[in-house]
Amino acid sequence: MICENHILTDEQVQHYETFGFIIRRQVFDFKEIERINDEFEKHFTIIKEGSENNCKRMGPRQGRDWPNWSNLIPGTPYMAGLLEDPRIYIPTEQLQGEDTVPVYSNANSFRHNTAWHPDMSQRHIRGLKNLIYLQPTTGNHGSLRLIPGSHISPLFEELIHIGLRPLDDSENGFLAKSGMQGEDIPAYVFCSQPGDVITFNMNVWHDAFG
Repeated sequence: MICENHILTDEQVQHYETFGFIIRRQVFDFKEIERINDEFEKHFTIIKEGSENNCKRMGPRQGRDWPNWSNLIPGTPYMAGLLEDPRIYIPTEQLQGEDTVPVYSNANSFRHNTAWHPDMSQRHIRGLKNLIYLQPTTGNHGSLRLIPGSHISPLFEELIHIGLRPLDDSENGFLAKSGMQGEDIPAYVFCSQPGDVITFNMNVWHDAFG
């Protein structure tokens, strides 16, 4: 039987459609986060050992400093099963439609800032992400930042036009020419605790610093 607590309110749906994201606090409890952390750390150890071996063979510049992997593997069964968790799929189907197809359950370990970007370049494809941080985040310690409404035209195209995300590493981007830092761009800062879930449209421009 479907628990009503998993169903988004009309206001949450409107918030998502207007601003491109919604936040749900403490969706997962402490024991569940511990279980996710346990699977994460075990597989991250394997990733790091492989990266160190690659560095020895290819040189330090070839080592990967942003580990990212799929959890759809035998070693991470709980994280793989989150795609079928009603706390994930029920809100997702509300926002995307009942014919929504889950694509991946990935894990990331960030060790550096990212750049402003959307995750989807094909505007006609509808996609969203459900994101859980395993450590607390703050504005100066890795919080996800989102530009509200940036999934909608004309703001989406305007951010491309001004060069918020340069097409290359040249100095022609908006931040380089304006003298601003990425943190100076007006945005919503998702300060989170383990167990919080943020769901965002893959066309929303987002970033993380600190």
